[in-house]
Amino acid sequence: MPGREQLINAVKAEVEQVHEIGARSKADLAHVAEHRGEVTALKNQVDLLLSRIADTDERIAGIDARRKLVDEVQAKTNAIVHVLDDVRINLETLGEQKARRRSRRGKGRAARIHAAGSAEHAAHAPARTRAGRAHRAGHQAVAIDAPACRKKEANGVKQLSAISCQLLHQAC
Repeated sequence: MPGREQLINAVKAEVEQVHEIGARSKADLAHVAEHRGEVTALKNQVDLLLSRIADTDERIAGIDARRKLVDEVQAKTNAIVHVLDDVRINLETLGEQKARRRSRRGKGRAARIHAAGSAEHAAHAPARTRAGRAHRAGHQAVAIDAPACRKKEANGVKQLSAISCQLLHQAC
């Protein structure tokens, strides 16, 4: 009978182990059940954040596209401003040339006063030209074309406007 008692004790020990394993499994299941709601809530929050990330990426792409467009418009605007500065300088030069021609032809006090004003204006022309060139220092293409325009102004305003139109088309 001692063998039977040993067998009974061994079976009892195995049953005890099965009960312990069952109790641990039951505790694990209770723990998972308690936190199941939290896991679901966290999953929902992660899904919401992922959808917001997608919206944010779309908005950033839109902003980048607009930024590129604004940069292009700014570059074209700067080129047009420089062309208009060249046109203004050319018109001033033409005005000065006309004033000098009139003063050479004119007689009397009014012609001398007008000539004196033109001379003073002409004296400041190099400074205005340097200022215009300094302003355009960052835009070499327009600055390079400007001396060519000044050389071609022999035909007057019509040729000047034709050159201005060409430069505007090149800038755009």
